[in-house]
This record gives sequence, structure tokens and C-alpha cells, in this order.
Amino acid sequence: MTNIVLYGDGLICPPHGYGETFADLLALRCPSAAVQTFQTGGEALDLDAGLKGAAFHVIGKAPDLVFLNFGHSDLVKKNPVEKMAASMALLLQLLIAKTQANIVFASCFPTFLSEEFRENGEAYNSALKPLTSDRAIFLDLNTPILDFLAKHHQNSGEIRALHQNPLRLTSMGRILLAHSALEGLLSRNLIIP
Repeated sequence: MTNIVLYGDGLICPPHGYGETFADLLALRCPSAAVQTFQTGGEALDLDAGLKGAAFHVIGKAPDLVFLNFGHSDLVKKNPVEKMAASMALLLQLLIAKTQANIVFASCFPTFLSEEFRENGEAYNSALKPLTSDRAIFLDLNTPILDFLAKHHQNSGEIRALHQNPLRLTSMGRILLAHSALEGLLSRNLIIP
């Protein structure tokens, strides 16, 4: 049995995150795979709280793969990007030291943020990329969002088709992000179908 833990803020966690849709798509795409998914975190969970809760919510689940998606809650709370990147680095170090899991950490989605937060969202994504190591893999999920919006002319109607607010996705947003995340993991052979 492969244990996958999805951990982060409201964009990945129930009830409005893409974690449940990811698990459903994984079951459809890989029906013979013996996979168990855990979705943990919360809408307002920031990186500092995520770091404090990692022992219980992630390490205690004996994961084979950890999928992290943090940043939106921090950005809405106006946490400094440097502090966010430092907290993510500590979280990755902890998970590498205390598990045998591969760790995937996903980008945030600046387009979902109000104009005042977008620049910080882009800076946070840039700060994440250098944290990559042999077991910690950065996954850009922002590009599929931008591609979708480019194909749909990027008006406010299409942007709202993906999210209700910075921490709540629509059903279309959940499907797009879950599909993009699953494809990213499968393309890197992190999940064997």
C-alpha cells in the first residue's frame, strides 16, 4: 500500500480544495494501484502552523509521497515572502529527515489573489524553486492555470470559473488543479500506474 499525504491550505484541503478530486482522479487513472490518500490541513493553515503540525498530520501517517501546497493563506495574511520561503525550507528539511517519502511542493496561484498580493505570490513561487533536492521536487501548477486562462481570454468570468476567493476553488478549479497535479506526479514516475 502506498500512502500519499496531501497537506496544505484551503486550496488542497476539504471541503473546497482539490485533494479529494486528486484522489478520485488517481483511482480512475490507476485502478489497480494500491494507494491510500490522506488530505490534511485547513483553509487558514499557514506555513508556520503547517510546520508545527507536520509531525501529527504528515510524519505520523508513514507517507511514501507527500504533496504540499502552501502559500495562499500566508499571502492573504500578508506574511513576508522571505519568512514563507524559510518556513517551507524548514518543513522540507523536517520531512526529509523524518520520512523516507518523496516530497512534492507545489506553486501558489498568484492569479487567484487580488492585485495587491500577486507580486508576492510570484516572488514566493520564485523562492520555492531553489528548494528542490533529490527528494524534494517543485511542481509548477501555476502554468496550467495561466494556459487555461490564455485559451479562455483571461476575462474575469473565466478566472471566477476556477475559484470563488483566494482560498476556495470551484469544481472546475478543483478538476484542473487535481488533473495537473496528477499528471505532474505521473510524468515524474512518482506514482506508478
